[in-house]
Amino acid sequence: VLGAIEIASWKPEHCVVLQRDAARAELRSGRELDWDECVSAATPADCASAEVVIVLVATPEQALEVTLGERGLKAGLTDQHAPLLALMGTMPAATVQQIARELRPLGVRVIDAPISGGAQRAEDGTLSIMTGGDAADVEAASAVLDCLGSRRFHCGAVGAGQTMKIVNNLVGISNAVLVGEALRLALEQGLDLTHVGRVLEASSGRNAFTMDPQGPQAGYAA
Repeated sequence: VLGAIEIASWKPEHCVVLQRDAARAELRSGRELDWDECVSAATPADCASAEVVIVLVATPEQALEVTLGERGLKAGLTDQHAPLLALMGTMPAATVQQIARELRPLGVRVIDAPISGGAQRAEDGTLSIMTGGDAADVEAASAVLDCLGSRRFHCGAVGAGQTMKIVNNLVGISNAVLVGEALRLALEQGLDLTHVGRVLEASSGRNAFTMDPQGPQAGYAA
């Protein structure tokens, strides 16, 4: 969970961060940030004072826990302030809608903004972001989202971004399995995989794993 305070002036001292493994956590905003400059939160409830709260967790159960749980974001809300909540982990649209139903009456604006692009693009801040929710709410979070991704696609109402992410994952995972089998065949027949990748990139076999000029090995490594 990351709460970005005063997003118009994005600085490390304006960040409230909750990370299970702080030693591995890294923030990027077009430059390296000093982890020690950020304010550390003990619980998700401590992030409720932020202007924008980002939840990026692995499972829908975790998303529900950090937003609606006993020490979740909901527990830290006050009558004086309610943040904008961006749900960026991959989860069912129904989970996003459940969270929105419970938090909207308390003044929290909720959008979903799942990401795609892999580890390298995450490190570079060039992820693709699929958003769902009120267009004005998405725009209100844009200063933060644009630090994380270089391309944003508004897909519709709350939950639509998650539906689009599942569609993308279905195609991407199926493609990865198919490409892996094709490259295994190429390797068994003595072809150079870097050359194979370049041929595929220039032909009808073009896919996400052939985009790297160093060949498909680099794509799989990323």
